[in-house]
Amino acid sequence: MLIAYGFETLARGLYHYSINSNLFINNENYIFFKNIIIFFGGIFTLSIFLVNFKFGNKAVSSKLLPDENLFLLGGGIYLGTFLIATNIDFRLIFLLFTFPLLIKFKNIYIYLYIIFYIICLNALFIESGDRYSILYALKSIIIHSMKLYIYTLVVYYLSCLINKNLIINLPFLKHKR
Repeated sequence: MLIAYGFETLARGLYHYSINSNLFINNENYIFFKNIIIFFGGIFTLSIFLVNFKFGNKAVSSKLLPDENLFLLGGGIYLGTFLIATNIDFRLIFLLFTFPLLIKFKNIYIYLYIIFYIICLNALFIESGDRYSILYALKSIIIHSMKLYIYTLVVYYLSCLINKNLIINLPFLKHKR
């Protein structure tokens, strides 16, 4: 399914391809496999967040700027829907809210983000041919890699934004003097 996104979509795509090719995923182990992919997707997300987040006392902003609010809206919707369920690509429209903040950074990662976003929005036009062919599998890998790249960048910048505006003190992370 090129026109959907989310960790569950990745699991479902691998399941359908595996069933047709008699590979390792079948009806008996699909639910387990799907839950493993969602679990590791959550671990991936949490690790990006934790690496980027500074716990303890720090200077924080007192107010979010309008472009930061828009990013929280669009990025939060994409992050939540990517983690929780399979979603059709029309929800990618919410990522437009991330653009005002991201275009301020002007780096190659943001340019790739925008290019991948445009390609992913047009995935319906790329989807064609036998769903069980190697060509279709290759197209799926490319499109879903782009969606995962977008997801990773959203998580990264979302954690930067939260880090800038939120103090979290955890007793077990205090440094001993």
